Amino acid sequence: MHKFFTTDEERNTMAKSCVDMINEYPDIFDGLDIDLEYPCPEGTKNCGDGIIPTDNDKGHFVALMSKFREHLGDKKLLTIASSPNPNIITALDFRLLDPILDWYNIMTYDFTSGSFGDSFTGHHTPATKNLNDPLSTR
Repeated sequence: MHKFFTTDEERNTMAKSCVDMINEYPDIFDGLDIDLEYPCPEGTKNCGDGIIPTDNDKGHFVALMSKFREHLGDKKLLTIASSPNPNIITALDFRLLDPILDWYNIMTYDFTSGSFGDSFTGHHTPATKNLNDPLSTR
């Protein structure tokens, strides 16, 4: 179990080590996509993946992304993978993240993975309409 990068030292170590690695291969990497599931929304007791909620995960996540941007500079991309789940994205401060990030990658498989409390799963990109799937739109 761990907390979500609560100190500047932890954030700096994480960002620097990732950026140092991609800088070794400048012709291969054009930036980083950060997939941390997930910063905890306020009042959350269980964030999954062994993360212990703190009283400021939203701020810690912004500080971590700021540290990545600081080490990456403006020439490399910085993106995040984000859930579409409205309960989860409340832990993202879009007002502060927008100037730091180049874009958000929405994990569309979260729409049909039971992450909204649904008791079923489904295919997130069906080729044809599935009459047994209430979320199927094709």
